Amino acid sequence: MPATFQLFNPVTTIDTAKIIFIEDTIAKRYSIVIADSLKRRLNINYKWKEESTYFLQFLPGAFQDFTGRKNDTLVYNFSGKKVSETGSIKLSVSGLKEESYILQLLTGEFQVVRELKINGNGVYEFLHLDPQQMKARLIRDENKNGKWDSGNYFNKKEPEETYYYIGELQSRANWEVEAAWELK
Repeated sequence: MPATFQLFNPVTTIDTAKIIFIEDTIAKRYSIVIADSLKRRLNINYKWKEESTYFLQFLPGAFQDFTGRKNDTLVYNFSGKKVSETGSIKLSVSGLKEESYILQLLTGEFQVVRELKINGNGVYEFLHLDPQQMKARLIRDENKNGKWDSGNYFNKKEPEETYYYIGELQSRANWEVEAAWELK
């Protein structure tokens, strides 16, 4: 599971030479990817170890946003969680056509926790979630660009359809929650 960082502005460039990543006391290799269509969420992919300590430093200029602004120094110290401290949600989705969709788990404030690109009915699993109350949203991705499109009034193009799971999903430590979502 990646470590996720939320930024204020969309990122246009990442200079990995200006990112220092250390596990315990040893510099390690990692990968960093832009994780959402708005280019504001970054995932650092690494094989995290339970209870290991990590140091992550973004030096000035590691990120540049769409206005040309660059970051100042950012420093993070954190440790790997035990798997038993996290939960999972298995969502069985049915009633979909064989089309492109985006399935999202959201916080109570509608912030995206995780998202999957899916192509129809199936059982979709979200692993290693922090214990919290969540919602689910499904976006019909008509143009298959991996993000919700608001439409265009002048071209008479409707926004992409969005569906919300009725009820909430509770992720609990060391639990696997199963839920069924039938769209009609």
